Amino acid sequence: MFRAGGGPPPPLSKRIFDKHDRDGSGEIEMDELKEMMYDLGQPLSEAEFQNAITLLDTDGNGKLSYSEFKAWWSKADRFEMLKLADSVEEEGYAEFMEAAVTHFKHFDGDQSGAIDKAEFVPLFENLQDHGYPMSTLEQTIKDMDTDGDGNVNLTEYCKYLSKLKFGK
Repeated sequence: MFRAGGGPPPPLSKRIFDKHDRDGSGEIEMDELKEMMYDLGQPLSEAEFQNAITLLDTDGNGKLSYSEFKAWWSKADRFEMLKLADSVEEEGYAEFMEAAVTHFKHFDGDQSGAIDKAEFVPLFENLQDHGYPMSTLEQTIKDMDTDGDGNVNLTEYCKYLSKLKFGK
């Protein structure tokens, strides 16, 4: 399919983003994000919505840029990551997830959205220092890196910590 102006249409991620950027600001406001999730057939509870804000708004400005949206959209488990546990309403869960995201960002030295083995070593040591029951370095990387790409992304990290903390 070609557009009237010629050339292929923009990628699906850009079309979805633009549709929900109602004011054309180049950013999706949080109320627009909630509506977008509903339109995509993934309505979020209030706790899940707060989790989505924490995970998606990586620069913390309260809005979703296209680059933030595209990074999330490119993940195969994009909707699952927003619903990390059935116990999302559990006491302290939102605060725990926010702290986990901040912790991850701190150790993601190149801000690539993934922690490679060199970045993982100090992260692993920090988790051990804070009493997390860790196996060996190699086993922990293997356990966290569920997609097997050799890196630990934010979703994998949050799922792993959530399982340790909340059992899910």
